[in-house]
Amino acid sequence: LLPLSTQFTNNLFIDSCWFENPGRKYKQAEELYVNIVNNSAESLSDVPVNLFINDTLKSVATVTIDADDSKIIKLSYLNTHTGLINGRIELSDYPITFDNDFYFSYRIADKIKILSISKEEKNRYSSALLSSEDYFQLTENRESNINFSSLSAYQLILINELDDLASGFIQEIGKFIQNGGVAVFFPDKNGNVDSYNQLFASLGASEFGALNTNETRLAKVDFSNLLFENVFKKVDQDIKLPELFVHFETIETSRSSGEMILSAVSGEPILTKYQIGLGKFYVFAVPLNEEDGQLIRHPIFLPAIYNMAYTAQGASNLYQIITGGLQVELPPYINSIDKTLKIGRIGDDNLFVPELLTINNSIRLQLNGEIEKAGNYTIVEGDKAASIASFNYSRKESAMSCFTNTQINTVLEENGIDGYTILDISANELSEAIEEVDLGTNLWKLAIMMALFFILIEILLVRFWDKIVKS
Repeated sequence: LLPLSTQFTNNLFIDSCWFENPGRKYKQAEELYVNIVNNSAESLSDVPVNLFINDTLKSVATVTIDADDSKIIKLSYLNTHTGLINGRIELSDYPITFDNDFYFSYRIADKIKILSISKEEKNRYSSALLSSEDYFQLTENRESNINFSSLSAYQLILINELDDLASGFIQEIGKFIQNGGVAVFFPDKNGNVDSYNQLFASLGASEFGALNTNETRLAKVDFSNLLFENVFKKVDQDIKLPELFVHFETIETSRSSGEMILSAVSGEPILTKYQIGLGKFYVFAVPLNEEDGQLIRHPIFLPAIYNMAYTAQGASNLYQIITGGLQVELPPYINSIDKTLKIGRIGDDNLFVPELLTINNSIRLQLNGEIEKAGNYTIVEGDKAASIASFNYSRKESAMSCFTNTQINTVLEENGIDGYTILDISANELSEAIEEVDLGTNLWKLAIMMALFFILIEILLVRFWDKIVKS
């Protein structure tokens, strides 16, 4: 092994980016966080960082960063379009340029499709809650009229006070949530609790106990939860919370691991969120009506339901790092492995047909080394852009430093590798060192000198041996 001895090269690069909140929505003010690394011995001041959305400059910031340090900056912009959104973060740094651009992408649905399932054809409360928002496309159905094969077309399902849950219904709702959908459950106070608990058990949620008819009130709201983000400019600690006339008690199990968002005076959960597979399951312990409580009329209720819908679009990967084998999970609306899909880099004309896999009821593209160039890639079905994915080069090569001989030796020993030699030489000695490793240490000069020495000894012995013996 010949360790490289390179001159250290300064490099400023974009390491990663992320949103703190899941789910992008139309006309939403976004805050994109970007981690920038200064791999140099010099501090840098006022370096410009540009953000492009769909090739339009949306935000400009500057970064001042100390030597051999990293810094997180925030880029703010407004989502002004729906559909497929491709983003690019750019900075200027030389001579290493491959890590000056960082790509990401996401999708904003034209409409958020919501299915409300009730005992009657229409539920007046869900209609009143959701029909006034143009961004929501509300469909209302009886349980008996549901086409289970179409559930994947919806982002949010409301289960409104059903008397009983059939086993087929439980199975299909479970699949919907596992595959990335969001479901919200409201019980009926006279409903079949055993069937409710079958649904909860199948999803690892806490089960319902008895119906508590003692009047109580909501006592705690987790205002830090995403459902209430940017809802209230200031949280009044003395806010009057709603009265609850009935609620179901909850039986905690070792399998349940929900996030309590609303709770009663007794500490019992009134609204709990569960992360199930790729989706979410929200469980209310109170019915959706005014007869059984004041929650539906309280100011905290409407924004909670709206944000459940807004975040139901899902949070796909913003980007992936280019490796030999990549998988891209497709959105639920691409639900057939029989479709012919193509993928290609935006700005390039070349498209190729990737392998399709079905894993855990979701369809994925299998990419086996075809992605070589960083960028935003469109996934095309027919002649229509169906989805989007972004790929970036690994930043492992952005740190311009090499292992020392000691570090190389340590790594090799830790991995059980032997039969190697680490050359610690200058460039002038390289050919001699390689020849020595190949042929072994050259001893011919020593052998000749020793041979001459022994010949000399022999001559001396022959000449003076008689004199030595006579004396």
